[in-house]
Amino acid sequence: MRRTETVMTYEDWCKAHRRTLRKMVKDTITTGMQWAAVGLITVGLPVGMIAHWLLIGY
Repeated sequence: MRRTETVMTYEDWCKAHRRTLRKMVKDTITTGMQWAAVGLITVGLPVGMIAHWLLIGY
């Protein structure tokens, strides 16, 4: 099986590179938000419950 090589102009490469960078940034932000949500649920919820118990008493 023979592989064909894609030839791009510099402008085509810039467009493809920008698209790739945008996707990478979007994926990084999404992943960060997901980790923040998991952190808030696993750490924030118990800490909030303890703080509520200390402040309110029940």
